Amino acid sequence: MIKIEHTLFSLPFAYVGGILAARGMPTVLEMVFITLAVISAMSAGMAVFPSFLDLCLELALVCTQFLSSLG
Repeated sequence: MIKIEHTLFSLPFAYVGGILAARGMPTVLEMVFITLAVISAMSAGMAVFPSFLDLCLELALVCTQFLSSLG
């Protein structure tokens, strides 16, 4: 799920980065690509990172339980 407010907040920073990288105003197509890249990155980050974090925490819990059962 995309949090629109996070994406809208990050777009101006991406546009300023595009302006600085182009040393002027980027073309309309480049602006579209910047927008798509930000939306894609935000979506991937919100979809993948929580699952990855949950997996790491579950593995740590299993390791802790295993070690506590040994001693």
